[in-house]
Amino acid sequence: MDFITIEYIYLIYCVHRKGMNFFFNCSSCNTNFNFQESYCKYCIANINNTFLTFNLWYHRITADQTRVFDLIENVTEKRQQNIQLKKSIECHLESNKALLDREAKIGLIIGKRAQLARLREQCDVMKREINDGNELIESRKKYLSARRSQLKKNKAIFENSDKSECTQLPERIERLRLDLTDNRLRLELKRKQNVDIITNYILPIMRSATEPDNLVIVNIVVNDKKLQKYPKDIVSATLGYVVKLTEMISLMLGIPLPHKMKFVGSKSTIQQNIDVGKQPLPLYFNNKTKTRDYQKAFTIYTTLDAEEYKEDWEFIDFLPPQPDQTEDIEQLERILRSDNLT
Repeated sequence: MDFITIEYIYLIYCVHRKGMNFFFNCSSCNTNFNFQESYCKYCIANINNTFLTFNLWYHRITADQTRVFDLIENVTEKRQQNIQLKKSIECHLESNKALLDREAKIGLIIGKRAQLARLREQCDVMKREINDGNELIESRKKYLSARRSQLKKNKAIFENSDKSECTQLPERIERLRLDLTDNRLRLELKRKQNVDIITNYILPIMRSATEPDNLVIVNIVVNDKKLQKYPKDIVSATLGYVVKLTEMISLMLGIPLPHKMKFVGSKSTIQQNIDVGKQPLPLYFNNKTKTRDYQKAFTIYTTLDAEEYKEDWEFIDFLPPQPDQTEDIEQLERILRSDNLT
């Protein structure tokens, strides 16, 4: 409580005193007042207000102290209750500790038993695998023993047998090799003769004597300026038979051609291997044929120089011709030598 509050309380006490009717000056406002009233009216009103404020403040403090005391008592009671609950829980845990330990041990035993069962199953599986492996080893031992016995018997038979056959093997091999070489030479000679007959007698293809850049096929000069003097159907038929003959020679000798040709009589076609998928070029000329395609087909075909191929064919290991191919060649020879194509 500060000094001003004490002074106001003292002034309130003085105001309530009686029997003083003389006047004094008010110590607060320095005005005259009746001593019986102790203070002037204005100061008495201030003193009364201060007294009321003090009473309110005092009652509030008292109420707050009472509330604090109640809270302290509640906290103390709660602490006592918590202590009692803690003691009861500890007693309960002490009483159930043995039961909890027993349940934990039972769970551990169950887990160990399950683990032991799994280990037993694994042991059984390993035993079966070991037994199977032992049986396999025993069977292999028996097989190896029988194999050794058989090898010993074969060795004894080989040592006791006549060795004359072994000494004769090199001679037989050499004789067969010589026969094979002789047959191969005769076969190559026959192939060369067939190629010579085809390229020189059946259908001679040679260079022009007057113009070496041109080729002569069945008395028709290809790429000559006077090519137009020959009938178109004869030129187309001649080129068709040349295509057929070239395919047969290529098939008989096993030589791949640089161009793909198709024999369709007097309407044969040719196509470069790099142009697979495109329309083949015609080796014939009619109203529907483009002059550019016809000239391009001639340009491609004239690169097939039979004489140059013939020089290379002499050093190639030919395959033997099939019987049906030989019959076709003979038939073609009869057709080309007929009077209708001269």
